[in-house]
Amino acid sequence: MSIKGSAGELFLGKQEATIITFWGNKIKIPYDNLKRIDYSYFKFGDGGYIDFVDLSNRLRRFEFAKKANEPVSRAITFMQENNPELDFVEHNPNDLKFYQKSWFILLMLFFCCLPLGLFLMWYYKKNTKSVRIYLTVFFTIMWGLGIYIQYQNVVTAKSEFQQSYENIMQSVYGEGNNVVESVSDTTVYPDTIPDTGVDSGDVLEYNVGDVFESNEIKIMFIDSGDYSTDNEFLQPASGNKYIYAEFSVYNIGESDYSVGSVSFDCYADDTLCSQSILTVDDAMSSIATVSPDRNIKGKIYYEVPKDSNKIEIEFETDFLSQDKVYFIVK
Repeated sequence: MSIKGSAGELFLGKQEATIITFWGNKIKIPYDNLKRIDYSYFKFGDGGYIDFVDLSNRLRRFEFAKKANEPVSRAITFMQENNPELDFVEHNPNDLKFYQKSWFILLMLFFCCLPLGLFLMWYYKKNTKSVRIYLTVFFTIMWGLGIYIQYQNVVTAKSEFQQSYENIMQSVYGEGNNVVESVSDTTVYPDTIPDTGVDSGDVLEYNVGDVFESNEIKIMFIDSGDYSTDNEFLQPASGNKYIYAEFSVYNIGESDYSVGSVSFDCYADDTLCSQSILTVDDAMSSIATVSPDRNIKGKIYYEVPKDSNKIEIEFETDFLSQDKVYFIVK
């Protein structure tokens, strides 16, 4: 007696059953080595199955579709007649909670919550073990690919925003006013940066002369101070003053790195201060793409209250984790 299932074929004898898997593997199941046989008929939304549970509680599953319901019923009767001492337990799909049903688990896997769907699939032993393994690997890869694509979209959007900002700034204030050549006689190379003994992994605040280093960039805090201009049209608001902070940012990674003055935010007494657009030759460019082993260097100008007690400049070191370091001006 044989029954064709969803991913294999079941052969029944008086002494043992044999499952031929989709891959052609032959699994022999002696009845005298079984504790019980659990089974459930196919119903829309939940596939039919026969679980052969041995004395060590190891489970062998045979799955079948709707058209096999009648042959399975005859097979159960056949095995009961030849093995009266064996327990047969029928499970009714109508007794399942909604979260135990296959349609809900598939909904979780495809559209809603992958971790929950995988947990329910394994906890309630949906499908055979090999199918569960294949589905877990497949959905994990697809989920990881989706996260990677979303990350790339975020990075691309950020880069496009920075490029648009630079284009706007250049069109308003004139191209070249705020641009500093990254490779020039003022280039600071990593071998020439003094060793301050600062451990970048443990320190969040840096003073003039300190160096922050990550896997991608090395930032040297060169100088800071007050700034004044004779241009009467570029004077700060009443009660404010201009300050500057000079940095050298060196790309020590293996790919291009986008950085510029817009990457640094100034806070005076924990209040965000605006950058000052001054037509000075030593200003850092708004944004630039720095190649590996090259750097960008320049001053960034801010307008802050004269009576500020604390002035610090914030730099985000990781876009995803939003980790930040702080350069202390005052």
